[in-house]
Amino acid sequence: MRTINKSDVAHSLLLECMSEINNVKDKLQNFTKKYSSSFNDFEKKIKKSKKENFSEWDDYMEWKSYENVLSDLSKKIKDIKGGNFKVT
Repeated sequence: MRTINKSDVAHSLLLECMSEINNVKDKLQNFTKKYSSSFNDFEKKIKKSKKENFSEWDDYMEWKSYENVLSDLSKKIKDIKGGNFKVT
């Protein structure tokens, strides 16, 4: 049986999360450029619009999911850095 140090696992997890965050940030940046808007401003615009634009709604749903993924990854990184995880 091989023994792996918890700090080595944490380091590996951090690298994985940081890579994912970079990919998500690229996606978010594409939406910000496409609409020349922040997510919050775009969300307000979409929800106020009387005429439904399906393409914009599709982008909104995708953009929102990337915002959620970024938030989850940020929390995961905080937990990993704080040692708040268990290796089983």
